[in-house]
Amino acid sequence: MLRSHIAKTALFVILSNSALHAVELRVGNGTFSWEMGINNFMKSDVDLNIFTVSLNEQHSNFNDSSMYYFFSADFYGSKTFDKVTQFASIPVTTNLPFYGGSISDIADQYTKIPVPSEYKIRGFDLNLGLGYDLYKKNNNFFGVGINTGLSMPVMKMRNYIESAEAVYALFSVTDTTLMTYKLGPALQFNYEFVPSVSLYGYASYGIQHGDMKNDWFLSSMNVDGRYSVVDIGVKYIPYKGSYDLGWFSVNPDLFITFGFTYKNWEVDDINVNLSPLFHADVSGMLTHKNSMHNVYFGIGYHF
Repeated sequence: MLRSHIAKTALFVILSNSALHAVELRVGNGTFSWEMGINNFMKSDVDLNIFTVSLNEQHSNFNDSSMYYFFSADFYGSKTFDKVTQFASIPVTTNLPFYGGSISDIADQYTKIPVPSEYKIRGFDLNLGLGYDLYKKNNNFFGVGINTGLSMPVMKMRNYIESAEAVYALFSVTDTTLMTYKLGPALQFNYEFVPSVSLYGYASYGIQHGDMKNDWFLSSMNVDGRYSVVDIGVKYIPYKGSYDLGWFSVNPDLFITFGFTYKNWEVDDINVNLSPLFHADVSGMLTHKNSMHNVYFGIGYHF
């Protein structure tokens, strides 16, 4: 709760400050790929068409210094998608560390059961950080920085068949919520190859740590892994203004962008919290990874 409150407060402060100087609104469409499974018992992988809405600031210097800040706040969601989920494909006798018995204690049969299911994704992804321009001249720059933030995708799955012999009500409806905090280096550049038209890019790679909750498990799971993000696009500035307001002058620019974003989250270690004194490592039994890519169009301004 405290980490979430700090993240929300930091986002509010940055967005409030940025809105006075610059802001960009992006809308896009893409694909969210989700894969989660329990080895030899269940596998669920699905590609969902998503829509995205983002608030973004690629690069904003503090006055005339070489220091700058950046952020992106992405909201995404999908319509419902139908896909078959495979349950209990072969006999499984491996003991479950968080249950104490085998899957044979849960299911009566081990026949492959294709269960029609529906999926829906929604989520929020925040990246924010500070950087330093190693090179900056006019509208061209190359900077390095530190990126942090959080990711919170929520996958909803519902099975159409509620009374399959080997699939009890426990498996008929499930939500999976993943919340991770991330930290890693970031690179950014902007190159104005013709007047008012620029090629820009952003990339970050780092570690992530957080919690994963699933309705199938009675307790939350600690997860550790890696994340990566790449954003590349073209910016066009159709309007540049200059106004003298007496005490000060402003130089507002209106710009539009068109670009592509790719994000990837990989979970390496998963630990189930059974009690304050006992944690079970289920990394070899549970698998989880997801990625997102989308094409977007943006419009924004800066002073």
